Amino acid sequence: MENDKEKAIVEFNNRGSKIFQQLYEQFSLSVQTLNRDHDDNVFQLQANKHLSTLDRRLNWLATELIGKYRVLNRIDSLNPIFNDRIKIMLREFHQKIRLF
Repeated sequence: MENDKEKAIVEFNNRGSKIFQQLYEQFSLSVQTLNRDHDDNVFQLQANKHLSTLDRRLNWLATELIGKYRVLNRIDSLNPIFNDRIKIMLREFHQKIRLF
């Protein structure tokens, strides 16, 4: 059972990282031609849009994996792990955006 829990965490990390990269690439393309001095409001709108999308997609992924691995007796133990990983990914995404 611990093995299934580890599989769920690894799958979340792998798929979550792909989602993270895709959305960061989309964000980069969407703000590539912006002048931050004149278009900061557009930049912030794009940043918030992509951050919100990342949050939504990671939560969907967590819900999907909890359903997939529901056979675990201690399925509730995945919730806090996924929530922590989502917070970490959102924080990283926000930091990358600020450095853009």
